[in-house]
Amino acid sequence: MQKIKKVMTISIRGIEIVGVFRKKSIWSIAAVVSVVILVIMVAYVIAFSTVTVEGTVDHKTIIGTKDNVEYTLVVFTLGDVDIRDPALEPIFKDNDANITVTQAMEQEMLNLGYSEINYLADIRVISEDPVNHVEPGELLAYSVKRTEFNSLIVGETVSFEVAKMTSATIREVHG
Repeated sequence: MQKIKKVMTISIRGIEIVGVFRKKSIWSIAAVVSVVILVIMVAYVIAFSTVTVEGTVDHKTIIGTKDNVEYTLVVFTLGDVDIRDPALEPIFKDNDANITVTQAMEQEMLNLGYSEINYLADIRVISEDPVNHVEPGELLAYSVKRTEFNSLIVGETVSFEVAKMTSATIREVHG
């Protein structure tokens, strides 16, 4: 007498796992589900893990988007603030390279017709950044949140984390 077998297909995010199980084999189903969960957990850990990089802040830039076109609004270097949009003069003219950009300042930029404000920190890496394939001595413009932008000081060495899932983006600044 032949035992009845059941074909089971599990599909998670486009990955299909097909198994042949004996009827009522709850242990087989549990084993497959456990393996799938383990694979997803390992992929999650790998994808969202971070790498710590060290580098020197070369300059910082504020970018504004208007009509789907990105514009360089202000560039902060060691000894200068280069205001590229004259309408921003009242906001930035009396500040140095290490200004703290407040929510109110960001809102003023948005009120000038920019639909989005983004922040970049150009950092010359001292240690390798394997996520973004940057070797020591090379410069890369990293995207940062406003809070990280404010914590970075032009000319100073910093340690920061980049996530493996997001290229050229600083997740967190240390110290």
